[in-house]
Amino acid sequence: MNQLNRWISRAFATTFFLILTSGLAQAAPAASSPESLKGLTWLQAQVQTTGTLANEPLSIATPLQDRSEALQTLKLLAAPPTALADLLAVDTEINTEYLARRAATLGRVVDQL
Repeated sequence: MNQLNRWISRAFATTFFLILTSGLAQAAPAASSPESLKGLTWLQAQVQTTGTLANEPLSIATPLQDRSEALQTLKLLAAPPTALADLLAVDTEINTEYLARRAATLGRVVDQL
């Protein structure tokens, strides 16, 4: 039985590794396309030194929605801006959506450190 458990553990670990690496391999070409790099550059330029986003008042989304989505995208494609993460962390609005957004976004930033 012990040998069966080891085999199952190895099979699970191998499967997990293959899924993870195939996902990373698929994401890499998209991030290096000229259009993606142009979009990344634009998004990086939207982050102000205070952590807010340029033209935030004109968005139909709430500031927290804008910031969390921008931070998630930047975290996946580049180094996440500290000011943006800090501003999300100090937001005091308490509702299910905002708590979930902060947990998902800031959890990923913490994992990156």
